[in-house]
Amino acid sequence: RKTKDKKNCNIENFHYSFQDGMAFCALIAAHRPDLLDYDNLDPNDKAGNLQLAFDVAEKELGIAKLLDVDDMLDVPKPDERSVLTYISSFYHVFSQGKKNEV
Repeated sequence: RKTKDKKNCNIENFHYSFQDGMAFCALIAAHRPDLLDYDNLDPNDKAGNLQLAFDVAEKELGIAKLLDVDDMLDVPKPDERSVLTYISSFYHVFSQGKKNEV
């Protein structure tokens, strides 16, 4: 829902939809647009997008790197459970932020 208006981001599943890094970056940008410049990302730079998302998530949001670029690109289909587990970390961080705003 939060990423539906982001260009080059069409989330349909928890494996292929995250493989180019755009969905991870869109998720970060939807909640913290100050952390990365989503509109200037190159969807063809899969490794760069993934690395950026993983680095920003770890350094700025405190989300442990449960995945790395190789986990996403060196396989025909990324592991859905691993991606889902990592995405749940974002949910916990962003939902905690909402509570702190109240």
